[in-house]
Amino acid sequence: MRNTMIQSCNECKGKGYRVKSYKICSACHGTGFRSTEDIKDHFKGVSNSARQRFDLEDSHEVPCEVCRGKGEVEVRETCPTCGGKGEVNICPSCGRMMKGRDEYCPECQKKEKVYILHPACTMDDLEVGSIYRGKITRVEKYGVFVSLNSHVWGLMRGLFPDYKVGDELFVRVSQVKPYKGEVDMIPASIKGPYEVIKLKKDLPRTRIADIDTKSLGKTVRIVGEVIQIQQTSGPTIFTVSDETGTTWAAAFDEPGIRVYPHIQIGHIVEVIGEVNQHTGKIQIESESIERLIGNEAAEARRLIDEAIDRRAEPERKDLLIESETLEKLRPKLVEAAKAIRRAVYDGRSILVRHHADADGICAGVAIEKAVLPLLRDLNPSTDAEWHYF
Repeated sequence: MRNTMIQSCNECKGKGYRVKSYKICSACHGTGFRSTEDIKDHFKGVSNSARQRFDLEDSHEVPCEVCRGKGEVEVRETCPTCGGKGEVNICPSCGRMMKGRDEYCPECQKKEKVYILHPACTMDDLEVGSIYRGKITRVEKYGVFVSLNSHVWGLMRGLFPDYKVGDELFVRVSQVKPYKGEVDMIPASIKGPYEVIKLKKDLPRTRIADIDTKSLGKTVRIVGEVIQIQQTSGPTIFTVSDETGTTWAAAFDEPGIRVYPHIQIGHIVEVIGEVNQHTGKIQIESESIERLIGNEAAEARRLIDEAIDRRAEPERKDLLIESETLEKLRPKLVEAAKAIRRAVYDGRSILVRHHADADGICAGVAIEKAVLPLLRDLNPSTDAEWHYF
């Protein structure tokens, strides 16, 4: 049964034409009447009283059949919207008007859906009967093994002499056996257009401050701003800050190779990974890091900026000596301290310049003693103090 929606054309109100103007009727020359007709002979046998009552004695004018007594006729043009049909075909999905008798417009044509598993997805996210894009990772005599991501793989049983390791293909999940950790697949044949859908793991956002040793081994999703990026001889370390705190996410592809080169300092990112510990500090072994844009990124940036601004506010401390001059300078000192602390939280380098005298050196040492502990606490790199101060 077709699901088309044939509706009356709104432009011509179902007539199939539009009236451009009016012209004098050529049949009656604008009189509205064709001729006169003596109707007395048509009513023979009718009583005189009836003739007089219904005016059947005199001649009567006959309305023009062309203009129907109006004296003018319409000048018409074919409706451009419906092509003179008086009706249009509407797509039942989006409401667009379509030409011809297609069931859906090209944008809404029913397409086969092909899913790409997010790196954080597991076997529990698979749906029997759905089509997924995978890559062949092993070929055996009894079948080929297809990986959908680094965690999920399945077996296509049978002989497939044309397949080799590394080939990408579409597979349909025929059976999932969670108790065995097995997934059975069959080749999927797609005819016509198809839609690629990235299947993302639906995880609630975890605030960085809520991640502790009790979270070890759990998969979490955090959203924050990249404030530092460190390339080690192994993984790439991203320092990520949200409105509650700061943590580190390790991403690895090849030893010493920068992962996610498109992600830069200042970007708002979503990190999904397993909570781990490295050198006594909480670290997320990331399965995916994606840059966020749009409303979610804007809201995250707003929360982070407000939180960092609060954290950068220095504590209220008494001056070491009582001094009226220093008390007057306190607002400026607080402002300077906040700017320095904010730079540390933002991952910006701090350059201290001072006079080469006792006062200048003492002032520089005081700032160094205040900044370095904070810098060491926020940055996992052992040489961070040499790069950022």
